[in-house]
Amino acid sequence: MLAEPYLDAPPLHMSYMAGRSDRLILAFSGVGDRTEAIPTPEATRLTGWDGENHVLFISDASRSWMNAGGIADALVAAVQALAHRIKPARIIAFGNSMGGSMALIFATLFKLDAVLAIVPQYSVKEDIVPEERRWGHFRENITAWPFPSVPSLADNPAQIMILHGGEAREMHHARRFNAPICVDHLVVPQYGHALAACLKHDGVLRPLLAAVITGDMPAARTALRPAGAIPFAEHWQNLKVARKERRQNATV
Repeated sequence: MLAEPYLDAPPLHMSYMAGRSDRLILAFSGVGDRTEAIPTPEATRLTGWDGENHVLFISDASRSWMNAGGIADALVAAVQALAHRIKPARIIAFGNSMGGSMALIFATLFKLDAVLAIVPQYSVKEDIVPEERRWGHFRENITAWPFPSVPSLADNPAQIMILHGGEAREMHHARRFNAPICVDHLVVPQYGHALAACLKHDGVLRPLLAAVITGDMPAARTALRPAGAIPFAEHWQNLKVARKERRQNATV
């Protein structure tokens, strides 16, 4: 099945693909290719599941990390209208990179059942994550910051999983999430920002997304084991131990 235009409220662009089940997937796009006027929809085959799921593909042409004027209100209204129409039993948000950040922010604005955010940025605002030097050409166009960072996820009723790669640039964001116990925050140490593509190549992304969509979070964690995913707290402790050992060895 092909997605059909659903709503154009620039810079917000959405398309909708009807499904057979009672599940609605909100697929948030990342920044995509900077030469594209509108980021390409994410994971069209995986989220649609061969026509099984309803999918709303969401792209922000301004690449604002949900900060463009009116974008949050327009998105809430659009999802409310679609949910009223198709009456889904579950609503799940999925996003990669900027799309992951948007999915997490949206979970604080609208009642979701689950979120899978892969390599999301905690913030791209320079005074919050000064180490972040990517996407400056998009960040400089953000003139207002209603969402300077991903809001607290504490007590959020959704099943939330956040995945980060293990490289330093990802850790700048991962360590700032300070995810509450209700959130599955995992790191796949051997991969970086291309984590989603790597998981797809390794055959992990499809069963992972399937488990999140159906609400089976133990199965989602199991799906990640072949990739070597570990809890963020464990990975962060390993990094601290490694740094301590390097300092000790440097003094010998």
